[in-house]
Amino acid sequence: MNTNKKSGETAECYFDYLAMVNGLIISEPRGDSAPYDRITEFGGKLNRVQIKMKSVSRGKKEKSYSVTVARSHNKEYNNSEIDIVAIYLLDIMSWYFIPFKDITKSMYINPERDSLNMFKNNWEVFK
Repeated sequence: MNTNKKSGETAECYFDYLAMVNGLIISEPRGDSAPYDRITEFGGKLNRVQIKMKSVSRGKKEKSYSVTVARSHNKEYNNSEIDIVAIYLLDIMSWYFIPFKDITKSMYINPERDSLNMFKNNWEVFK
């Protein structure tokens, strides 16, 4: 099995578990044709979620993670396809839940000094 596919599936399972613990209802699309990995529901509010995992930081002095938020063939998502990108940083065991309006195709996350830290482990974005 492809290592990237396996790590993605692992991240999806972990996301499902934590989302349910945080009171969300989880739905998974049948097949691989949807641009999102999960749909979350809380109080009638639905979110289409794309799940990513990074396990290696780049750079030796600072832990900065490079995340490409694109579909196959490097095609960007649009706001009619996903609402939130959930990025799991394995090295530091933290999630970043970033709404579509704050997503760029190539993202860099630096957990020590990052404007994205407001989304770190913030399950409230789903509610």
